[in-house]
Amino acid sequence: MPKVLYFTDDFSPENIAKAKDAGVIMRDTRAYNPDDFIETCDAVTGDVPNGYKHLPNHSMKASTKKDKAPKMPEPATVDAVKKALTDAGVAYDDDADEVTLRALYDEHNLYPVQPSDDTPTIDEMKAEMTEAGHDFDGRLGDAKITEIYNAFKGQ
Repeated sequence: MPKVLYFTDDFSPENIAKAKDAGVIMRDTRAYNPDDFIETCDAVTGDVPNGYKHLPNHSMKASTKKDKAPKMPEPATVDAVKKALTDAGVAYDDDADEVTLRALYDEHNLYPVQPSDDTPTIDEMKAEMTEAGHDFDGRLGDAKITEIYNAFKGQ
């Protein structure tokens, strides 16, 4: 199940129950500090701090057996996992098994960036930063480019 962070300052029993029903993890919006590390997660919802706005937005609704948060896409083959790891610059042993490779993939949160309607595409991000004089290593993955873009935009 994807890890979804719900940012709020409402920790009432009703809101805690709502979060539990939706299968999300509550975080206090007021505790966010731009100098802190970003917690690894698959999506966010609620009063999302700027540092997390590049992540996919999750619509919070109660989970049922038929209605669970969508599974984040993942590569279907070991070769696709290896390519994603290589593109992101993550080192791995050539003889590593599939479980180890997928664990590295998860650990480095290499799921494809899924932009919201107002988020520019990766190509648009690259073009905007290139126009401003930035060069890119061709091995950077979408997640790293998005991170660089957000830093570039001061988000």
